[in-house]
Amino acid sequence: MSQKLENMMEDYSLEAVPAEMRRPWKDLAAVGVGIGSSLAVLLTGGLVTFMAGFWMGMLAAFIAFLVSTFFTISLGVISFRDGFSSNIISRAYAFGTRGSVIGSLIWAFMIIGFLGMESVLIGNSIFFYFDIEPTFTIKLIFYLILTAIWIVLSLFGNKLVSRVAEIMIPLLFLMLLFMVFLLMKQGSLVEAVTHGILVPNMTTSQGFAIALNATVVLAGLLAIVVADFTRFSKSTKDVVKVSVASNFSLFGVTMFFGAVITYFGYQLTNDYFLKQGMDPAAAGMAAITNPGIT
Repeated sequence: MSQKLENMMEDYSLEAVPAEMRRPWKDLAAVGVGIGSSLAVLLTGGLVTFMAGFWMGMLAAFIAFLVSTFFTISLGVISFRDGFSSNIISRAYAFGTRGSVIGSLIWAFMIIGFLGMESVLIGNSIFFYFDIEPTFTIKLIFYLILTAIWIVLSLFGNKLVSRVAEIMIPLLFLMLLFMVFLLMKQGSLVEAVTHGILVPNMTTSQGFAIALNATVVLAGLLAIVVADFTRFSKSTKDVVKVSVASNFSLFGVTMFFGAVITYFGYQLTNDYFLKQGMDPAAAGMAAITNPGIT
């Protein structure tokens, strides 16, 4: 392997990041914002507002934002100060050398599961939009291509990921704005941001509990992931900037777009399942939990 290729792939996962390899906070924030703007988060934005109503769902997201920002900054400062990855830090501050395997297993399960869910959401969306019959062969080829992309991005470290994110994230948010503009022709934006609980037989306390649970889970995910690349930060202030930007992207911008977009899509999807003979409660649940249709 050439020295140039080794340098491109080096992410200092097992040793401290040297001072000369520290990077601007905007590069690191691009990675965090990219994580926060995933399709899974868009779907979660729709889920929590359907279960709890728009404003109660946004309240749950705000609480999770505060919790996540606190832990992201706390873990991020440790990562920045010591210069090590989350797994190495857990050996000194949590599980010990042998026990850190627990953190590795949690990390692996979380990342593989998250990428798997993202792949399904991307695949179902593309198949639905282009009216492609999702046969086993088509799905196998498509998901193998996506798997190869995930591997390449992970092999070449944060630098490549941040460069891709800096280009794709602005395009994504422009696309989301355009989608909201088109969907507004099907209804009022005011209705989308003032609606109550949309799932039949769901009480306010039940809906809020589900929304808070779903958003706080994402808070834990983001805190672990962001702390893993804040080791490349140049200062504590940069850690704070990266943490706030990442959390605001997830719990503020992306969840808002997810809530609005899925609200308009929900009406069409709910009608579809009602026509299939489902009762209102089952149709409501199917409409929000089926990404292939929504």
